[in-house]
Amino acid sequence: MLTILVNRFETATRGSFRKMLILITDHLSRLLNLSSDPVIQDLFNLTSPIKEDFEMSYGEWLAIKGNYEGKTLQFNNMLDELRSSKIYTWGATIMLTFPRNSPEYVALFPDGHAPFYEGPYEVRLSQVYALASRLNNYPALAALQAEVAAYHALLISTRDEQQQLESALKTASVELHKNRVTVARRMYTNLGVLMGKHANNPADIEQYFELELLKDGGGGEAPGDGEEEPPEPEITITMASKQSTPTT
Repeated sequence: MLTILVNRFETATRGSFRKMLILITDHLSRLLNLSSDPVIQDLFNLTSPIKEDFEMSYGEWLAIKGNYEGKTLQFNNMLDELRSSKIYTWGATIMLTFPRNSPEYVALFPDGHAPFYEGPYEVRLSQVYALASRLNNYPALAALQAEVAAYHALLISTRDEQQQLESALKTASVELHKNRVTVARRMYTNLGVLMGKHANNPADIEQYFELELLKDGGGGEAPGDGEEEPPEPEITITMASKQSTPTT
């Protein structure tokens, strides 16, 4: 395909909303500086609101992305805590009342501690739920039952919040992608107008764009640092939000 038929403003910014923001901000600034020309003033007036929409949606997307990543880290840290310390602390508390090999201890941990830190995430959360439920049978462990039930509830609420943010991030990413394409089409249209205006001296067109950013690899993201798609979910739990936490 002829290069002139390819919208480089679109292809050069795939995978990087940030790169598009740099491009359109620079382009609009250049148009403003040359807006004493009525043709350029018209281009500025047409481009400015499109740039503002993109900038706003980019800011919203960044905010959601940060919240999502923070909540995902919080949930993963809780699972690490369950595996590395919580289950052992709970077990030690139970042994103060029921020795490890007693029927009561075995009833509370029929499969030992392994299910709390091995296997799918949904199985681990189910184990916390089950432990809280079984502890209801032992009034002497009422305080521990309340602690385990509260931890399960926190796991569930944290996971639910993480899933909601994941959904919001995907929606924001789709919207931002649409706005990126809109900006690219506006800049491509501007390029067409400028090609007509400077047909006798095409080199003058360079003053309206940062052409370095349109080159392959020019000014883009580092490998693996693309921004276009929302981050892949790090965890897959489907049952947790449907459970109620066992209580005394």
